[in-house]
Amino acid sequence: MNRLIDTKSWSIKDSASILGFETAGSGHWAEWDRYLTIEGEKAFLIGNICGTCEFFFERLDGANQGVSPREVSRALQSGVSKLDVDLLSKVSSILSVGDYEASLIEVTPKLVEPGTDEDYFTNEQVHVWGIDQLLGVPTKFNLLYLNIILCVYNLGVQS
Repeated sequence: MNRLIDTKSWSIKDSASILGFETAGSGHWAEWDRYLTIEGEKAFLIGNICGTCEFFFERLDGANQGVSPREVSRALQSGVSKLDVDLLSKVSSILSVGDYEASLIEVTPKLVEPGTDEDYFTNEQVHVWGIDQLLGVPTKFNLLYLNIILCVYNLGVQS
């Protein structure tokens, strides 16, 4: 069973974090690609603004140092039952200036094997987008992955 446990919205007005977010244009779009940066260097390509495109998290050359937020890690490892001020304060210490929304969600992932009835890439994706004309097969047809289906309606959170 999957369920929404808690949501919180908050703003960070001042930050000394080395993490940041950046966008860059591509083709006809002034903003298309989204990046996670470390000390101003693009460290990860995290997707684009397309609402129907896949999400990806690709490590880039450049920013080679890591971020190890020990307090956040400890809090998450000990278990989180609500999004309280203490936890959000710890998370805020590693985030850049901006407006954020957090959701605490309990999920039960299901292992999906390629080609089965539950496989998004050989069912829903083919129904909506068709078969890749160049390859003659569905996109990403051979991936073993965990499927987490979340249906969250009307969170009541205002941005």
